Amino acid sequence: MREEFRYPGRGAPIPALLAALILLPMGAAAQAPEEQGRRLFEVHCARCHGLDGAGGEGPGLRRENLRRATDAETLREIVDRGIPGTDMPPASSLNTQEIGAVSDYVLSLGVVARVELPGDPAAGRELYEAAACSACHLVNGEGIAFGPDLSDIGLLRGPAYLREAIEAPEAAVLPRHRTVRIVEAGGAEVMGMRVNEDTFSIQILTPAGEHRSYRRSNVREVELLPAESLMMSYAGQFDEGELDDLVAWLASLRGRDDAMTGEPE
Repeated sequence: MREEFRYPGRGAPIPALLAALILLPMGAAAQAPEEQGRRLFEVHCARCHGLDGAGGEGPGLRRENLRRATDAETLREIVDRGIPGTDMPPASSLNTQEIGAVSDYVLSLGVVARVELPGDPAAGRELYEAAACSACHLVNGEGIAFGPDLSDIGLLRGPAYLREAIEAPEAAVLPRHRTVRIVEAGGAEVMGMRVNEDTFSIQILTPAGEHRSYRRSNVREVELLPAESLMMSYAGQFDEGELDDLVAWLASLRGRDDAMTGEPE
């Protein structure tokens, strides 16, 4: 039998579930959008941006100023439409209210205090230089642009992702940095990082810094190696303290002119 509820002094019964909704405390209702935003973020966004928004495959969001989202309305548009030419897809499965809830939750991440990391950023910079990382990476214009530009990597990626990229780079390769093996018509093999490709051609960047373009009809084989990285693993090369130092320095790189000083904000 359906449970019913009557307002005092009135005779018309209403279903108990509807009564519970009517009598829901205003405080609980006010908290619902924030909780909804968090849950939607965990389902749709956390895989790339991290459960806590600290960053992973996607940029970290725990900062006051987002590079592309200068205000709340712009952020909603980005969530809704994505960012063409990047790995950020449109939120095609979310309605307008859900997009607003996710966007508000992302904005709330910007007021979360930054976590203090173990390690000495200045010592991390010395390790970076000693390991000749600039032979593949740029920091504020210094180095070679074969691997990802690290000038603002502290804004774009979280500490856990940075550490994984150092110890197991093959596990942290983004789609736009995937390794390609090409067998030329004469049989020579060339390894490089995929820059662009279409139905008829593919362009790669070799470890020597050479940009090469191949027509698919003129090569024997093109193989994408998603589980491989041209970067060597430094697992076992550095001890735990040195890894902490290097991660602390990379996390301090936030696109400012003084990033090379190794001083955190």
